[in-house]
Amino acid sequence: MRSLYRAILTLGNRLSPTTLRRVFHWKKALFRYRYLASLQPQEIGQQLRDLGDGTFESLGEDPKFAVDLKPERRPRSSYRARLLGRAGQGAAQPILYMIDTAGGTADGVPLPPLAEAGTPWATLSLLEPSAHLRLDPIDRPGQFHLSRLELTSLNPRDRLVRLAKKKGWSQLCHILGGADWAFSWTIGGDLAPTDDGSYKSTGSDPFFLLYPLDDLIFGDAERLPADAAPARLMPSGWVRARIDATSDVALRPELYIDSGDGFGATPPRRLAADATGAEALIWLPRGIRRLRLDPFEGAGRIHLQAVTLTPCMAPRLSSLKNVLLRRQEWALSRFVFDQRADLAWQPAGGLQAAGPDQWISRVLDPYFHVVPRANLAFGVDAEGRVDHPQAAAFPAGWVTLHVDAEAALGDLRPELYIDTGGGFAAHPAILIDIDAARGLGALFWLPRGIQRMRFDPLAGIGTFTLRRLTLTALSHVAAARRLFGRYGFSPPAPKAHAPLSHPVGLEVLIDLEHRLTPLPVTRDDSRPATVNVLLPTLDASIVFGGYIAIFNFIVKLRDWGYRTRIVLCDSDHVDLPAVTAKLAGFPGIVAAIENAEWAFSGTRGGDIPASGQDVFVSFSVWTALLAHGATEAIGRQRHLFFIQEDERIFYENNSFRALAEQAYRQPHFALFNSALLRDHFRAEGLGVYHDGAAAGDAASASYAHALTAIPQPALADLERGGRRRLFFYARPEAHAARNLFEIGVLALRRAITAGVFGREWEFVAIGSLGLSGDLPLAEGRVLEIAPRVDPAAYGRTLSACDIGLSLMYAPHPSVPPLEMASAGMVVVTTHFGARDADAMAALSANIIAVAPTVETVAAGLRQAAARVDDLPARVAGAAVAWPTDWNESFGPAVERAVRHFIEAS
Repeated sequence: MRSLYRAILTLGNRLSPTTLRRVFHWKKALFRYRYLASLQPQEIGQQLRDLGDGTFESLGEDPKFAVDLKPERRPRSSYRARLLGRAGQGAAQPILYMIDTAGGTADGVPLPPLAEAGTPWATLSLLEPSAHLRLDPIDRPGQFHLSRLELTSLNPRDRLVRLAKKKGWSQLCHILGGADWAFSWTIGGDLAPTDDGSYKSTGSDPFFLLYPLDDLIFGDAERLPADAAPARLMPSGWVRARIDATSDVALRPELYIDSGDGFGATPPRRLAADATGAEALIWLPRGIRRLRLDPFEGAGRIHLQAVTLTPCMAPRLSSLKNVLLRRQEWALSRFVFDQRADLAWQPAGGLQAAGPDQWISRVLDPYFHVVPRANLAFGVDAEGRVDHPQAAAFPAGWVTLHVDAEAALGDLRPELYIDTGGGFAAHPAILIDIDAARGLGALFWLPRGIQRMRFDPLAGIGTFTLRRLTLTALSHVAAARRLFGRYGFSPPAPKAHAPLSHPVGLEVLIDLEHRLTPLPVTRDDSRPATVNVLLPTLDASIVFGGYIAIFNFIVKLRDWGYRTRIVLCDSDHVDLPAVTAKLAGFPGIVAAIENAEWAFSGTRGGDIPASGQDVFVSFSVWTALLAHGATEAIGRQRHLFFIQEDERIFYENNSFRALAEQAYRQPHFALFNSALLRDHFRAEGLGVYHDGAAAGDAASASYAHALTAIPQPALADLERGGRRRLFFYARPEAHAARNLFEIGVLALRRAITAGVFGREWEFVAIGSLGLSGDLPLAEGRVLEIAPRVDPAAYGRTLSACDIGLSLMYAPHPSVPPLEMASAGMVVVTTHFGARDADAMAALSANIIAVAPTVETVAAGLRQAAARVDDLPARVAGAAVAWPTDWNESFGPAVERAVRHFIEAS
């Protein structure tokens, strides 16, 4: 072929111009004709500097080159293009534009990342005769080198490969060597380029839009996700998807497809991540119009190098023995063969990826949906269902579950739920013996016809690693050996769900036995005197409110000259970098934590030495019970109880509440979170006030939890231009039940229905640990719920709102209503005991305290709406009688009281 081409070139030197033009068309059809293209910098906005030898410096985010083509040699049909070069740091994503000089439009196509070698070709649609080309090589400031822009025609092989791909002839593509489908991409949402060539997440749902390099269409770079996408060449059938990428967070890539009904019409395809990216065997239907890649959820940074889809033969997902096992329960193969299924899991409730194989639970009932790993090829919907005729069934009969997992925070208490068509509640949960699951496998019975399966790894908030789940249907021989042979034992009984018969006391017994196990404190008078602060756990995901207060107290203890030690009572691990990163806005706290001594007693295994001069500080009623025993172990009588709430309200009249009462009866010095909470204890005769007001006052002090510092609003700051916003401090989690989330929502719905809030009002909410999205209210209105944010963002949100709603069914005055009032909002809250309407109004005239009922809260919202337009009163009420500085919170009076207790004890 090359010699034929050289012969044509030699002959061409002897032919006339007319004949040459005819030969040129034959050359383009038979060979890859290379069009002559040169790049000329365009100094638009002074964003490009020529450093010589093909090296340039981008001074902005939009440098441009004009592409000069020899006029009589311009492409007039489909052609190939690629840009060779390299970026000074990271990868550059070039875009080739077609400029229509007559219409003034510019449509771009995303080319493969800038590289010196190995860059795939992109096949482009025809070029309009009046159009010009422009190249945007990089989308950020920085240096880069350009070798050349190559443009060629398509030879017969290229055209045959395109035809084979269009017809779905995968085997012919393999024979011709063009089976791989390389893709380019543009930012689709919640992503922004960085200076090092990566992309960082700017929201909760980052994603890329993918474009096949075999069929790039001008306009792809400008097309928004909501735009109608044209029909195009896309792979279908069984495809091996490969993503080459690195990330600073756990990659959990999902591939979404749009066949004309939008990306939400079918479940995403999940890819299994590895050290260099992710890969999976997936099934793609015909007629795909768009592809979307979601690399992870939430915050993170990704460096994406390549996306490739390779069609392959249909995989043999089930062998003959597996078919027999699934369809013939008593087939001969079932007597001798085990059926093993590796399970894949996807977070469904309260779980967040924290790194490779690592997860954080933020709720009391976290769980995964699990499916046989082979079924990831068909896509799994949000409810854990796989709807495909070739999907593998769950094993049935006697099975064993193997779990490769361990908990860094919290206890693994796995449960398995099954759904055979009536929902997960139709079958009792199967309790998994974690020790057996890590060894020979946890043994239990599964019925046939399971449609969904759910795996609950642990009960409550925690951090854990999950590497593998394997479910094996035992042969009859293996099951008999496990049940009756040398490996025999009784399988765990399913947990009953009947509320009257479920022995919840047995679970509480285990919990309390752990909570009440004494700290292993031993006296060692050779140690220096230390103030020991007892915390249950320390997880970056729950560092807020009370933790901020105790950390600032540790800062003051160190300022007052005391040596400090932090003792974790329910964990023997802490991710200190994650905690300090969460507290980066509090440099004093970070320094105090990093310089403090640490001790761990989560397993109650190692001794904690303490001198006879040590003092123990408790953070809750449970650490108070431990602090009392530790204080007695070193020959002292009282510990310091850092009381932030009357914790009895957290429990019904059960063992938990009885032990909470015990914690308050034990000898201690009380440091109350607010004078109002101290008044409540005085009125109840609780704790240090058991022997009267005088004794209680002598054995206690109070501080005021510092508010988030919000700038004092001016009248102009409260003028919204006709728009109004209501801020709801929404905490739907069980541990925050005292914030009366349900009453708040019902009151909002009632107020909207009654016409209190017109269409100019928006309703926003912050406070949840993990819940986000729109919650319907009434009259087509929604509550926009967002998870917790950092203090700076929280302060900005408050400053942009007009009415605050923050309820508290407890004696503590609650910080959010005071912060809302300081932002100039009219605030509706609830009263409780000594914290009555007058006491709250004395703190700020912006606060309206009502009884904790739906009717009274709705009436309070009506009253607040009537006061919104009185801007001078709102500005005056922003002067809240409460500190915003922790130095003022733990001022001289608190210091004197604490010093007196420590030194007198």
